[in-house]
Amino acid sequence: MKVCRHHYLALLIGLVCFGLGLCCAAGCTADSNTTLVLDIFDLIDRYYIEKVDHAEMVANAFTGLLETLKNEVRYEKQSAMIKEILAARDRGEDVPLPTPEPEDATPLPTPFDGVEIKTTPTSVTLKAGGQTFHHALPHDKKELNTVLQNGITFFQNALHLQRTHQELLQLALDAMIQTLDPHSGFLNPDDYKNLRQDSEGSFGGIGIEIGLRKGFLTIIAPIEGTPAQRAGLQSQDRITAIDHVDTLGQSTMWAVQRLRGQIGTSVMVTIKRAGREKPFDVTLVREKIEAVAIKAKMLPGNLGYVRLIQFNARTAADLKDALRNFDHQPKGLRALILDLRDNPGGLLDQAVAVADEFLPSGLIVNTIGRGVLQDRERFATGRGGHPQVPLVVLVNGGSASASEIVAGALKDHNRATVIGLQTFGKGSVQSILELRNGTGLRLTTALYYTPSGASIQAFGITPHIRFDAPTNEEDFFSISEAKLKGHFNNQEKGEEPKPLVETDFEATYNYYVAQKWIKPDVSIDSDEADFLLTFTERLLDTDDLSLPALTARAAQMFAQAPPQPKKPKDKSK
Repeated sequence: MKVCRHHYLALLIGLVCFGLGLCCAAGCTADSNTTLVLDIFDLIDRYYIEKVDHAEMVANAFTGLLETLKNEVRYEKQSAMIKEILAARDRGEDVPLPTPEPEDATPLPTPFDGVEIKTTPTSVTLKAGGQTFHHALPHDKKELNTVLQNGITFFQNALHLQRTHQELLQLALDAMIQTLDPHSGFLNPDDYKNLRQDSEGSFGGIGIEIGLRKGFLTIIAPIEGTPAQRAGLQSQDRITAIDHVDTLGQSTMWAVQRLRGQIGTSVMVTIKRAGREKPFDVTLVREKIEAVAIKAKMLPGNLGYVRLIQFNARTAADLKDALRNFDHQPKGLRALILDLRDNPGGLLDQAVAVADEFLPSGLIVNTIGRGVLQDRERFATGRGGHPQVPLVVLVNGGSASASEIVAGALKDHNRATVIGLQTFGKGSVQSILELRNGTGLRLTTALYYTPSGASIQAFGITPHIRFDAPTNEEDFFSISEAKLKGHFNNQEKGEEPKPLVETDFEATYNYYVAQKWIKPDVSIDSDEADFLLTFTERLLDTDDLSLPALTARAAQMFAQAPPQPKKPKDKSK
């Protein structure tokens, strides 16, 4: 079905295309900002998982816009402080990074602290720069749009903001939609373009994986056959500047947005490499880069290892290719480790296809929303190539959404032994809708349920063999859906499932270090530093790879590690 400009592009965990019946009749000749707001109201009414109050949404747009403006100022101040600390550390000074502020700490001051916003169910009052904007909040969507547009103009003039009305409107819309739930939001043109590229699995870039290491932007690995590899960029190289713009104190996303671009255009990176006295510049021409969906290798003992990085359009096909390569090894494939750690999710159809590869039959996932188009059961086809291979799935607190669908399906069907930490607990489906002017809308449209009928929303998948979070990383590992502001409560959450065996992470980790089975002083990306992978390899060094045998063996292995004294929690946090 061909539609005008409005259509579903993709689900963050799913892929669907159908028309919304809006087309140009919605007002192609009307003011584009007005049309944008009215389209968003209409889409939320049709597809959001719950009914919402439009007047409350507009009130939230104003409060959210103000908070965004304040946070931008605070972020700049904090970035400046962090940049000074990182510069000192770069000079060899032993300066610790700042600890996170407690939630009740007084926020940094901003020029917008004097702005007042008062809302009631029927009105909104804005006070800024000695001026006042007061207006009723009507029920009519067109009138509400007028209030929103006029309120933004008021802010723009009263606060002398050097931002266009459209920029402020987009910030307000994002704040408005984010108050629905943590995973809904407005996508500006850059965000929408990046999301499409991530889902489709290709983009214009130079071909490197990057991350922050000790606060510095660092190359994790160049991708084979890309400009970065041909130019000789290496793992552990630090990128100190992009097109002469300093990277110190910047985020990974900031760097990604600058490294990507139109195919055929050039970008310069400044590299600091161990063993070289001075940084040096490298100019690269962007090419079409196929996003890395998986990493695969054969481990000793005929153990196949596949790390699923994300669920994009290539994931299932790349997985099949890797499995075929394993099958063609001289001694074949004795068992498979499927690593879903820190995989935030992606396309639902890819998650279904991955689970289908290992399941002979049965339900994989059930999605339930407000409309019939969101209600759907997805079953294994029985055509997967590896329904019998012994399977272990690794998870942690960064395993979310589509990762949890795969882990939940394989666990519920007793098809895999799940090992690791409690998963994130994101049990909702987001649809990505294309809007006008290259923008998009990310909207929660359904909840999903595992084959047993359980919702993992705000709870997660409980591994068969579970590790407690490390004490020194407790804050990081405790990030979960349940701790996100405005998350959906799990109305069907019953008694907490118990792991078959559980142990203290630190005790086992320290034992492995003492036995020299892992090396904590090597690169964080090295297998030699990967405790959970090392544990799993040792666990699978046995003839009986059934779930009862592996859990019994894990309990014996855990008993070897001396108990770790529990550290008291810092109640000031």
